[in-house]
Amino acid sequence: MRPPAATLALLCVTCVSAQLGACAHGGAAPPVINSENSPTGANEAADRDLSHGGSERGAVEFALAGVTGALSITLITLGGVQLKRSYEIRDYCDDHTTDPACTPLTGDPYVAGVISSSLSFFFAVPSAIASGFLLRRGLRTRRDYDVWQAKNPGLAGARVTPWLRRGGGGVGINLRF
Repeated sequence: MRPPAATLALLCVTCVSAQLGACAHGGAAPPVINSENSPTGANEAADRDLSHGGSERGAVEFALAGVTGALSITLITLGGVQLKRSYEIRDYCDDHTTDPACTPLTGDPYVAGVISSSLSFFFAVPSAIASGFLLRRGLRTRRDYDVWQAKNPGLAGARVTPWLRRGGGGVGINLRF
């Protein structure tokens, strides 16, 4: 029995592309890309100061990480409650088949509960990942801020704080020696 023509064509294309790939490097292994010869500028990204000259401490990133983490925990809790409730509804409907709430005309309440809990778990995952990324960026920004403060000790104690009240406003300057 002969294989179909499409399978033979795919096999030929695969063999030819494999041969061309081997010939492109002269039979040797392909070059290894690392941080020294990377065309994407990974060294520049690693050397960038996330504190922007000591003006950012990472507080915004920490706050957003807390909010997205709390959202993730809330969604996981909601999903667990919905899943437990759907099992309770399934057990109730197994015992009370004549109840109008358990009729298939309105839909299966157990399936609706499982779908609700699945959606909660599904949206909790990206929220938790975003929280981790924000926490990582906040920690890196805080580390860069501490490094910048250590390199510039004379500016570490200077703080300018504007203020505004009903009768007027001003600027407060705090210097620490």
